[in-house]
Order: sequence, then structure tokens, then C-alpha cells
Amino acid sequence: MSSINPSPPSRHLPTELLELVFIHLPDPHTYLTLSTASRHFHAVANAKYTRINFASQWFFTYCDGIHAPEVINWIARFIRRHCGEPPAICTHYDYKLARSRLSSKPKVIPNIRERLHIANLFYDTKYGPDESLWQFSSLWFARRREKFMTEILPRRMELRGESVEDMPPLEELVLDLEDVVMAWDMVGSWQQVAIEDRDDIWENFTAFAFNRWRFVRKIHGCLCGKEGVQVDEKRSIQPRPKKRCGNASSERKEASRTDFNTKRMKA
Repeated sequence: MSSINPSPPSRHLPTELLELVFIHLPDPHTYLTLSTASRHFHAVANAKYTRINFASQWFFTYCDGIHAPEVINWIARFIRRHCGEPPAICTHYDYKLARSRLSSKPKVIPNIRERLHIANLFYDTKYGPDESLWQFSSLWFARRREKFMTEILPRRMELRGESVEDMPPLEELVLDLEDVVMAWDMVGSWQQVAIEDRDDIWENFTAFAFNRWRFVRKIHGCLCGKEGVQVDEKRSIQPRPKKRCGNASSERKEASRTDFNTKRMKA
């Protein structure tokens, strides 16, 4: 008598039910592990609809000020908005101007466009010890944070057909699975801090770092992608000119060669 091996019940689950299961998982590691259970599971987990809704549900549930600081949601958006090779350029409030007497003058525009200080905010892999804000609010090493920001996020954005120049403001950014992976690391860093030490920002580096991120959100902010934002061009860096099509150096050489031949024929 031949034995019959029935297929596991999970293979017969409707796709809509599987999507709900993935969307409400508690962390990205469980999400990624479950996605390897079968080809069907992998296809559902890798679908854009599932990833994006999982990210939305996870940030809403866990970055609520109770499980973890709600500023982590803003940090994930800030990092995604300024990912890629440095220097990252950001349009933001000029907090230095706000402290000076110029802020009282009505003609002074309080917004500027300048390069973000990568070593102070995100990572420092060149100049000795890494003392960035991300360092003190994360368990990742500097090289991993650099790779995430300069390689992983840009590659994922390219797969989604997005570019940094065309991204919407922070409030409208659509977060993805990779953002949850990064934020989950921050949650782990926060949970290592004893409950009684989470308000002691002067004795605990992690508590100080998250409080400093709240300061960056409030005082520095980010106006990138917003319409109608006026920027003080005198105090801002100028945007890079768009690259011309073709090889500019070869065009100059060809033009000089033509001028030389023309002068030679006239002589």
C-alpha cells in the first residue's frame, strides 16, 4: 500500500490571509524567516503591498512612545530622504539664525539649503571614533550604517523606481521593510536601557541620543520636497547644475580642433 503525503495546510492558505499574517508580524526577523518557508510565502512576503503595509503597521504599533520612542519613525524617514553618497543636501530651518538678532528682521528668510554633517548625524568611518547620533541610538557598527545608507537604501529605491530628487516630504514618505530592519535595531538599543535610566539624558548616552534626535526634528527639521518653501540663497549652497548629455571634454577637444583647422586653412 503506497503512502500518501498530504501537502501542508499552509500551502492552501488564501493569499489575502497570508498577507494579513505577514503585515501583523511583530518584527522584521520573523518576517524574513517566515518568508523562506515556501515559494508561495516568499512571493507574498516580497510583494510591495505586503512590505509597505507591514512597515506602516509596525511603526504605528511599536514607535508609539510606549514600546519605543516615537521619534524613531521620523529618524527612519529622515535617513531614507537623505540616503545615497554624501554630501547629503537638506533644506531646513536655520536654527543658528533663530538664536541671532537677524531672526527679528522681517526680510530675512529663516530657511537654508546646506550639506548635512554626516559624521555628526549618521556615521563616521574616516576620522577616528564614531560619535554620531546614530551611533549612540543603534547597535550597528559604523560600516553597516554606512552601507545601509549609501548602498542598500538607494538600491531598494531604484527597484521601486524612485530617486532622492523626486521624493515627497518626510510626512508623505512610504516606508518599506528595510526601514523596519533599521528601526528594529534602534528599538533593541532603546530596550537595553533600564526603565529608570530612560529619562536621565545626562548620564545615559542612548537616552541622550534619542533626546538629541527630538531636538534635530524640532529645531533643525526637514523641508525637503515641500512646495512653496522659500530659501535664503545667499546663505545656502547652490544646487548642482544638471549634467549635459555626451562627453563635455571630447566636445571641447573637437571644437578646438575645428578652430585650429579653420585658422590653418585661412593662413
